[in-house]
Amino acid sequence: MASSARMMLIGIVWLTGMFCLVTLAFAGSIVLKYITDFAMAWHIHPALQQGFGNIWWITGFYYFMILVFAIVLTYRCYQETIVVTDYFPDTGVY
Repeated sequence: MASSARMMLIGIVWLTGMFCLVTLAFAGSIVLKYITDFAMAWHIHPALQQGFGNIWWITGFYYFMILVFAIVLTYRCYQETIVVTDYFPDTGVY
């Protein structure tokens, strides 16, 4: 396990990263709403309008990427806390 100072630093990094991801999710909900409203408000031929349904994957992909980043951030912080050893620096265990 890591030292207390390193664990505190990793905790601060994790909290900051999660705050940024939550902020991105909130901002994404606002921006993606306007993009969807803009794309769905056009009055065009019904055959062409079916193509505008393809923008729905953008919202799912955006939130999926935020979820993946949260999992990666959590795993990396876990790895830095549990796997890294600061107790025996002379043995080269880093």
